[in-house]
Amino acid sequence: YISVTGVQTCALPILVYDITNPALPKQLATVSAGGAYDASFSAVHQNNYLFWGGSGSTFVYAATPISNPTVVGTLNLTATAGAPYSVVPYGNYLYVATQSKGLTVINITDPTHMTQVFQEGGTTNKSFGVCMGQANTVYTTNYDTAGTHVVKYLKTWDISTPSTPVLLYTFTFSANVKPGAVVFWNNYCFVTDVQNNTVIIVDVSTRTAPVQ
Repeated sequence: YISVTGVQTCALPILVYDITNPALPKQLATVSAGGAYDASFSAVHQNNYLFWGGSGSTFVYAATPISNPTVVGTLNLTATAGAPYSVVPYGNYLYVATQSKGLTVINITDPTHMTQVFQEGGTTNKSFGVCMGQANTVYTTNYDTAGTHVVKYLKTWDISTPSTPVLLYTFTFSANVKPGAVVFWNNYCFVTDVQNNTVIIVDVSTRTAPVQ
């Protein structure tokens, strides 16, 4: 199955498709948390649960089963975290890129009773993208929500202890870059630059010395 989310400013549900035949996807279900802005930029599934963030609030939702989901758990993030833009699971934890408080970690051992265990915080940690990297590594992107994009980072986190990430390195992009989504493949991070409609490739084979 795959899931597709709505856009930030519309009350659109999560859509679930069966892609057994990739050429002919079949919509199976929709799920809505009931809020005015309950669709996020990403949804992921882990152990038969679907997780996503409500873009008009600070809620993270869990739903099951994947083929016909209904909401079974919610968590309100602390410290006015803003929209949970991107989410990625790893083991019993969910890593969330939040609009105003950066990387946030949630224990999803019991998706019906999720708990927040870590938050980056600060005033310049506006994250958009998050992805798993090489062993025990998470990457996040950061940018200013308005203005000259002085904040334009790719951050490398060590998650040897999954509940307490340690910031290893902050890579600063060149001027006028606004980094968005990020994916990892074969020692490279591929980062969308939403300011210039390009993709930036960063060699992260050495975690503490990324090279664009």
